[in-house]
Parts: sequence; structure tokens; C-alpha cells
Amino acid sequence: MFFHVILSYPSLAFGPDSPMLGHSKLKGKNSQGEKMSDSAAPAARPRPTSPHLTIYRLPLTGPMLSIVHRATEVAMAFGLFILTWWCFAILSGPDAYAVFLDCARSILGRIVMIGLSWSVIYHTLYDIRQLFFDMGKGFEKHTIAQTGIMVVLASIIVTALVWVLACTSVAPQIGGVHG
Repeated sequence: MFFHVILSYPSLAFGPDSPMLGHSKLKGKNSQGEKMSDSAAPAARPRPTSPHLTIYRLPLTGPMLSIVHRATEVAMAFGLFILTWWCFAILSGPDAYAVFLDCARSILGRIVMIGLSWSVIYHTLYDIRQLFFDMGKGFEKHTIAQTGIMVVLASIIVTALVWVLACTSVAPQIGGVHG
């Protein structure tokens, strides 16, 4: 019933020419029907842009880490396509698997694999940090900054360790990643 009344009487709507806003479709008159001077009529001006938008830098420990966290989610979704390709290559036979290995062993393939592994590690460490926040711990300003830096550094170090171990111990057994 309420929406029927609003839609039946456009003067009750809250649009730009609404009497609720003090404007009327009649030029030069306000919602009470009084004549307005030209200087009293609202002028359409572009909204000002804050000069700080061009010079503002996001702090590392707050919004920047959150944006990177969301980007890692996108990267991991992309990684699922690579994982699916790998599974289909295994099931399709030695020729298809050889094509996958050639792509994975290329420079671009290695960069993508290292990036994907960093995404998973960073995402996991960031989520562990968020678990502590959910428990109500670590909300002091210095603690937030320290844990943010720790997440970034730890993700880089753990990724490097994983790849050093993978390239030195596992790779020679499966035909080598170096070849």
C-alpha cells in the first residue's frame, strides 16, 4: 500500500525535483510556490576533488595488506585453472603431460608457479593474523604494524625456503625442474 501511494503521487517521491528537497519542476518557484530569484536557484556545479586523492599513500599495514590479500584470492582462483590443466595432462597421457611440463619449466612458468605459491603462503599467514584479530588480540597500533610487516616478510622467506627445498631435493627425483 505504501509503495502504491508513493508511485501514484510523484510529488511524494524523493527525486532531484522533489518538494522534499525544496525544488520544483516549475522554473523560478520553490516547493511552496514562492518565486525565487536567480541567485537563490541551485546551480549545478561539479563536485570538488580533494587534492589529497592524488598524493595520498595507503599505509602498508592497513588497506594495502587487505588489497594484496584480495589479489591473492584472485591469483589462487587462477591457480585452480593451472591445477586443473595439470590433472587433465596427467590423465591425458605422456604427450599432454610433456606439454604441461615444458610450460611449467619455462621462465614464465616458473615465475607463475613461484607467484602462486607466494599467494597461498601470504594468504594463509594473513588469515592467521586475522584469527588473532577475531580473538580481540593485537589491536594496538604498533602491533598491527609489526604483524603486517611480519606477514609480508614471513611469506617471502617461506616461499623462498619452499622453492629451495623443492628444487634441491624433489626435482632430481622427478626428472628435474632445471632441465
